[in-house]
Amino acid sequence: MRHFRIKNWERFQHYKDRNPPWIKLHRDLLTSETWVSVDDASRVLAIACMLIAAATDNKIPDNPKYVQRVAYLTELPDFSALVEVGFLEVLIEQGVAEDRSDSLADASSVLAKCSVSAQETETETEKKRLMSGKPDHVRQQAEELIEHLNALTGRSYRMVESNIRVVTARLREGATVEQAKAVIAAKVKQWGRDPKMAEYLRPETLFNATKFEQYLGQIGTKAINGHDDGVRFEN
Repeated sequence: MRHFRIKNWERFQHYKDRNPPWIKLHRDLLTSETWVSVDDASRVLAIACMLIAAATDNKIPDNPKYVQRVAYLTELPDFSALVEVGFLEVLIEQGVAEDRSDSLADASSVLAKCSVSAQETETETEKKRLMSGKPDHVRQQAEELIEHLNALTGRSYRMVESNIRVVTARLREGATVEQAKAVIAAKVKQWGRDPKMAEYLRPETLFNATKFEQYLGQIGTKAINGHDDGVRFEN
């Protein structure tokens, strides 16, 4: 099962290890753009997620029925708004993107769908990174963005080089994670309900060198070499 985590949880929750767990709502959260931009149902869900995170070391299951039951919610929760604004992040476990389906297929069955060549390329790249002893922060950001795209679209794009490469290229050119998330959210909103256009909600299209810059301009975000991207996801 896929899980979420709350961004900056360790910074804000000083009482998370108490039993029963406590949560603390900080002024920074309640006055943030994240909080004021979501609806009341999402705000209630955010507090419910905090309560669960306090008892599970910030590991919230992507299981609406479970969250509804343990948090005594009257409606089935929808995590998409909290993911879109950056309050919730998809938890990447062992660098493998999990399938969004409800099946109980394990990681081996998901990986079996990959081509042999793609697996070898990914393995060699990971081996070089481990041998260097230095974490590849840009790659980690690219994986975060692909997981974010999966969360908003219901897809299961894998962490293979063909996907990672096009995302890291934009990041190395100066694009920020916030800008990239803004582009993804805007295009999901624009194309998500159109079956034909939804096919273009993939890394190679969204992060194409020319198109990515155009998409930034369309949503009113400054070019990737600008100093102020105009987008903030803080809590």
